[in-house]
Amino acid sequence: VRYRNEPLVAGSRQNIEVSFQLGTDIEAGGRLFAATHWMDGNLLQNLDARAENYVDARVARQGTGLSPIQAPASGVFAGRLGSRVLPMFEVSGAGLLAGDTVTFQVRNLVLPGRAGDFFLPVYFSTGFNQPFFTAPLTSLTVRADGLSQIEVTAPSRLGRGEIANITVTLADKFGNPVGQQLPTLD
Repeated sequence: VRYRNEPLVAGSRQNIEVSFQLGTDIEAGGRLFAATHWMDGNLLQNLDARAENYVDARVARQGTGLSPIQAPASGVFAGRLGSRVLPMFEVSGAGLLAGDTVTFQVRNLVLPGRAGDFFLPVYFSTGFNQPFFTAPLTSLTVRADGLSQIEVTAPSRLGRGEIANITVTLADKFGNPVGQQLPTLD
């Protein structure tokens, strides 16, 4: 799996390309999908290309296709109430062959406000009604946005000449620590 369009900034909207090279054949009726964890709060969809978190998929080889469908989720992708529907792509035509590359385009993806690792794993089934497997997982890195907040923590009462520890925290608008291009604090 390869990703394109980094660096990613916390709380931004981004277009991300996810390329998955198959290591096995997938017959017609097999399914593929890219997903986010339900706790990230950004559910992917394949119904409205103008809306946020839209995902599309394509394969370059002639004679095969990927049709967008909606399918009930299970496990970690079903959400807390277990009623989530996932945007998937069903293989049609001649099927996919080992070595084919499937490319997911995720447009207008709303990234979480939390900086750190972010995952867009790819899952696939090799045929109709077959179990899903995960492609090798690679993380993306969401970095903090620019400096937005300076927080100073100190004792509320100090006597003249008294020594005190003061903590200065520099953060973006989501509270993520900002470590690059810090201003002088004179």
